[in-house]
Amino acid sequence: MRRGELEGLLIDVGVDILVDEGMATGTERLTFKRVFDRAWTEHGVKVSTGSVIGRIWDDMAHYQAAVLAEVLANEDREGVEDTITAVERVLAAADLSSRGGRMAAMAEAVRVGCATHIGRITRSRTASLHMGLRGLSVSRLPNDAASPVSDAAKAAYEEYCVRWDYVFERSFDALGLRPVAGVSIRHLSMLAVSVTEGYTTWDRLDPAVAGHVERPTGTDGALEEWTLYSLGIDGLIRGLTRFAEDVD
Repeated sequence: MRRGELEGLLIDVGVDILVDEGMATGTERLTFKRVFDRAWTEHGVKVSTGSVIGRIWDDMAHYQAAVLAEVLANEDREGVEDTITAVERVLAAADLSSRGGRMAAMAEAVRVGCATHIGRITRSRTASLHMGLRGLSVSRLPNDAASPVSDAAKAAYEEYCVRWDYVFERSFDALGLRPVAGVSIRHLSMLAVSVTEGYTTWDRLDPAVAGHVERPTGTDGALEEWTLYSLGIDGLIRGLTRFAEDVD
């Protein structure tokens, strides 16, 4: 097996171990013996320490960091695409010719888009692992600022914000919304990422507490189901944006 193929296989095996068994207090479960044993039993690939140390990674700590960096760099992109599609469908079907229509479209886009987004996150096989790894990697900053894990954490958060930037920019253009003075799209994205992480934490601690709320946002005041997550993003947008005609 080529070096690159072996590296990829062992990283995948390490990720599988963390997903299946959890992180506990870190990456102590990712020993070479356990990884090599799993590579043999599940993939039929026999690996020795000599074929890895000094050839692919300097030591076990560097291997563990590579696994963490891989997880952080590979958040569920398909789920993000589903969320963007859901929002775009709402806006495409909405009547945006009046202020009231735009307000209703904004609320529905938030309700549907957030439900799609948080649904994918909470159902993801690796969601809890992503949360734990982000927390672990951020805890190493700033003292460990140049490590592969901390670099991956920064890159991951940047990517999350870029995705939210895209959603906000496309939606705000369609709805005629602008951030209030002193607030940028990136500020809104950073806050949205924080709300997302906070909600998913509560969802794991007590799903009943992080449950649903009915609001009269449907046609003729019909009750519709909102998540607390959707309410948080809705409040964020309403509080920190204005219609363009009110600020120009």
